[in-house]
Parts: sequence; structure tokens; C-alpha cells
Amino acid sequence: QLALAVGLRPAVQTRVSLLLLRVSHHRSAPPPSMRSRVTDLRKRTLLSLIVRSPHTGTLFSADPAAVDALRRLGATAAYAPDPVALPECPGQAVPTRARHGISPDRLLLVLYGALAERKGVLAVLDALHRIDPAVARRLALLLAGPVQPDIADRLPMAIADAIARTDVEVRLHDAFLDEAESCAVVDAADVVLVPYLDHAGTSSVLIRAAGAGRPVLS
Repeated sequence: QLALAVGLRPAVQTRVSLLLLRVSHHRSAPPPSMRSRVTDLRKRTLLSLIVRSPHTGTLFSADPAAVDALRRLGATAAYAPDPVALPECPGQAVPTRARHGISPDRLLLVLYGALAERKGVLAVLDALHRIDPAVARRLALLLAGPVQPDIADRLPMAIADAIARTDVEVRLHDAFLDEAESCAVVDAADVVLVPYLDHAGTSSVLIRAAGAGRPVLS
């Protein structure tokens, strides 16, 4: 992207197409933090330079709204559907709950994938304190996926606090989930959580939840 933006020529006379992820310049609401605003400005500037480059080919995005916005900038843009696989994995609910120590009579909320602050992990744990105790006693929360460095020092305390001060059953599985494991946790879920903060673009978690017929709380 930077090479196209600064006008460097490709090694051969051809156009270079790009797959753009998390395109956000078309959103009307400003980013919530100063750091996000700086990042947004950098992305907007880089994108405008890329669009003007004579060496830029088609810009692909998995977000249909971003495609329209790119075309308004003068780019040749096309929609590229998210290639997330939707394997069927029925019958995984009971063993998956048992493996993670989830009581069978609890309604299971699942938040899975890379566990980072932008995924709303800490916000969800904080929200547990606002749930009516009678409801909390019927809930379980499974956080499944590798814990990212930006919350690695805060997540254990947040989980311990939620366990100590609420009746929600909270479980953490700090490990990468392959396709089979991702499918299994969605099959076990009663509700899939997608509480992402300042998110732009598509979400494989949302697509997988829809494919499995699971309600989503976002």
C-alpha cells in the first residue's frame, strides 16, 4: 500500500490490486479516541493516494458499504465475500460445555476469537455486574481464544472480580481455536457475543453464528 501511495513503480508494467480490511473512512461517526482519530486520518490519507496512483488496480473489500465509498473516491472497487467456512458440527454442545466446566442448566454466552480490548472483552465482564442477581444465576460466560497482550495483565483480575461479585459462571479458554473448535463453541452457545468496539467491516464470528442459527448480542 505504501509503495502505491508514494508512487513507486512495480517491477513489471502492471496494475496491483489490493484486498482492503477494516475500511472505515466511510463511517459518519468520528472515532471515539484521539489515537483512533490519528489512525483514521492516516488511513484516509494513504487511501486517497492509493486511489490516485496509476499503478492501482481493483480494490477489493468484504464490506459492501466500503465498496460504494471507494467508488465515490474514484477507485475501481469490487465486493469480495468473506471466505469463512461454515462447517456443520451438530452434537458438540454437551461435550463442549462439559469440557469447559459449564453447568448444563445455564444459558451460555460465548465470546470467542482473539481476546483483545477492541473485541469488548473487558466491557462484557464489567457489564456482568449490572445484571440482576436472579438472572445472573442462570448465566454462564465462555471466553475462548488467545488472550492478546493489550489485556493480558487486566483480564485475570476482571474475571476474578466478576466471579467474586456476580453469580455468572465465567470460564476462560486461553488458546487458539481451529475450525473444529470454533464450530464446537458456537454449537454449544445459546447466544454469541459480538460486542466489538469501533469495528469496521465484516466479522467471521457473526457469519458463523448466523450460519449456525445462533442469536447474536452486539
